[in-house]
Amino acid sequence: MCNAYNVTTNADAIIALVKAWRPARRKSNQEILPGIFPNYRAPILRLEGDDLVIDDALWGSPTPAEHLVTPTGKPKSDDRGITNIRQTDVEHWRPWLSVEHSCHVPFTTFS
Repeated sequence: MCNAYNVTTNADAIIALVKAWRPARRKSNQEILPGIFPNYRAPILRLEGDDLVIDDALWGSPTPAEHLVTPTGKPKSDDRGITNIRQTDVEHWRPWLSVEHSCHVPFTTFS
């Protein structure tokens, strides 16, 4: 996934788009978002039981612990998350690669 994208449509349009795939319901009120970046809230499509829901989620996955320290060894005060997971064989990512932690990200254009 690119590190910046847009959602310039509303939840009703997203529901209409995915209707052929599975009926969806809105869990949050989707607004137009002209710029979405890492560590921002953004709309996602995810399964909740057998239901497909549109919800908001903070974009990013938890950072591996060894990357949450400064070069001097001090702990960082916040975890901004990782947005591009390329090495799926790394032990840290295994719990996050299951179906329970996956979603679809609707977008209209890349920023």
